[in-house]
Amino acid sequence: GYTGRLAIFEICLVSPRIQDLMVRRASGTELFDAAVREGMVPLRRDGWRKVADGITSIEEVLRVTSKELAMLDALARAPLLEIG
Repeated sequence: GYTGRLAIFEICLVSPRIQDLMVRRASGTELFDAAVREGMVPLRRDGWRKVADGITSIEEVLRVTSKELAMLDALARAPLLEIG
């Protein structure tokens, strides 16, 4: 089960600026950078906060975010998909 588990989060609110970037089909890197400038806390950074608070370990944050970082890197280099 999930009893005793801790979540780390990355939540991006879609502001007018983010929406404009999405409509213009900006790259994932550009979207990510804009979201961080607007206050989004990246997944790994949320994990580091929890390490600093003593509620998880460095190893656990690296384990659960390594695949996410590899995926983001691949997406940043890939062309956008056509929708519709």
